[in-house]
Formats: sequence, C-alpha cells, structure tokens
Amino acid sequence: MIYSMTGYGSSQLLLEGVTYEVSIRSVNSKQLDLSLRLPSILRDREIELRGILIPALFRGKVDVTIRTADNSLGTSPQVQINAPLLHAYYDQIHSAIE
Repeated sequence: MIYSMTGYGSSQLLLEGVTYEVSIRSVNSKQLDLSLRLPSILRDREIELRGILIPALFRGKVDVTIRTADNSLGTSPQVQINAPLLHAYYDQIHSAIE
C-alpha cells in the first residue's frame, strides 16, 4: 500500500461557545517537520498537541493551524459607567481648554 505525504484537511468544532477551526497541510519530505500555529489561548498546550500528533505522523512537512472564534458576542457583560467620575473628567478637561 502506498501512503501519500501530500494532503490537506480542515474541520471545525463548536465547544462551549468557541469555534475551533483546525487545518492540516502536508507536503513530501524525508523526515517529519511539524509546524504548529496556535492562538495564544492554546500556546501552553503545544507540547501536549505535539505528543498527540507525532505518533500519528511518519514523515513530511506538516503545518497544523488552529484558529478560535468566540461566538458569545451577544452575551458580553454590561458595562457600567461611573457617571460622577465621567462628569469630573469632563469638568477638568473643559476647564483646561478655557
């Protein structure tokens, strides 16, 4: 059986209001060259992800990209404006201009 080292795939997962999009691209190479592009929220899990991927890969130049998107735009907390402080700032700015 012939195994190809050239290929591309992507998938998405919605988990707890966050969409994770994973794409993998591989081209021919004599040895394994794994490159991970991760969002900052997953950077501390890079070693764990490599530990999952390396046993499943034999060789090739493999680029793995993970992107995240927060889907909870409508559920952001309400911002409370401190009205007395705002008025004090306004008065200070207004008196500095005069």
